[in-house]
Parts: sequence; C-alpha cells; structure tokens
Amino acid sequence: MGFFITQAYGTDERVRYHRETRNGSYVVKDSTMGGERVRLLLVNGVQESATHLDPGRKYEPLFRYLTFFQEIVESHPHPERVLLIGGAGFAYPKLFFSSGQRGSLAVVEMDPRMIRLARRFFFLDDLEREYDLRDSERLKIHVNEGLDFLEHTEEKWDVILNDAYLGNTPDAGLLSDRGIAACRAHLEEDGILALNIITPLAGEDAMRGIMARKRFEEYFSRVDLYPCDPTHAPTMRQNCMLTGR
Repeated sequence: MGFFITQAYGTDERVRYHRETRNGSYVVKDSTMGGERVRLLLVNGVQESATHLDPGRKYEPLFRYLTFFQEIVESHPHPERVLLIGGAGFAYPKLFFSSGQRGSLAVVEMDPRMIRLARRFFFLDDLEREYDLRDSERLKIHVNEGLDFLEHTEEKWDVILNDAYLGNTPDAGLLSDRGIAACRAHLEEDGILALNIITPLAGEDAMRGIMARKRFEEYFSRVDLYPCDPTHAPTMRQNCMLTGR
C-alpha cells in the first residue's frame, strides 16, 4: 500500500509492536488523527497502512484512494473476480467485503509478516469471521511477489488492483513493460487494471506518472490518470489513479 499523507497525527501515541529484522523495522502504533483514535503500520519509518480503532469504523478506509479502488471495481459490469497486489494491513479487503461486494478477492502480499500483523492488529481475523470468508473461500491470500505470482498462474480476473509498494516506491517490476503485459494477460476481455501511483500530475517531478501512462497505452485502448483529491495542486505529489480498460 502506498499513500501520501496530508493529515497531521497527534502526539498521544502508544507503540503496540516493534521489531528490527534483517529486512528492516516494523512498528505498529496507536495515535490520533482528526480527534479520532487510529492505528498505523510503519515499515522502515514509512507508513504502509492504517485503520480506525473505533469498533464501529474498523472496516472504513482512512485514505481516500481506497474508495477509488472500490469505485473502479463497481464500475465493472460483473466484478466477480478481483485481484489485489499488495495487501499491507488489508485496508482494501476490509472495504471490499464490508461494502457488500458479492464477488471474490485474491490478495498477493510478498511479506508474510504483513499478513501476521494484519491479523493481530488490523482486524483481518475479524473480517474473515464476520463475513464467513474462510469457509466460502471468497478471500484467498497468496504470499508471493506480484510479478512472479502472475507469471506462474493461469487464472484471470475482472479487475486487477496494483497497490504494491516498498515504502513510497511502487514495485518496479509491475510497472515495467513485462509487468503491465503480465497484468493484461490475466485480465478477462472486458477487464480493468488500476494502479495507485504517487506522483504530481504536472511539473518536473511528474515523469513517473507520464511514463506509467505511456506504458499503459501500449496495452489498453482507454487509459485515464486522475488525482484522488482534485483540491491538491497538480504539481503536488499525491495519490493518483491510473486505469487501463
């Protein structure tokens, strides 16, 4: 998961988990945002995911770009099978199922520690229990790198959501021609590929978004790039949606 933070967090913080590993540091801490209690997941100091702590809001997304993922899924005429690459704290799966989505969701997460933290601190176990996801197999979790997973499966999906990040850097393999071709090959004929990309839309730093759009245009007849918050200046680094249909 990658997101650009514009909200200010409070100083009333409690660290719930902290581990230093060969792959870096993992921290889960409780804090406040806008007067509400929230829980943050940080990897190497970069925020990877977050959740509300209010039990009545534990499945609501804290970050707006996730609602765009859901709108893209719902724009498909029959989104029976959806693939999410990049699980982190499983914020999007919580939105997918709590919004009443009837289809199935496969999640590819390369870091098994993320899945354990999502179960322990980010209500993944609650989600599976409350929506009967284990018995129904509507939620399938794969521990793998996104491109490797795609290149070793024959399955196809109606929508593929790419939220694979290392900190605030998107997975380079999935953004390459090889990665986009692999995504296209595993979409149904009327499928949609959506990428959460953190980039300015204008200015000298906008090259990441420009190049990603050009690659999408090699594989899709309709490509759109738009900001998740149109109130931000185009030159501001922000979460944007890049879609190919």
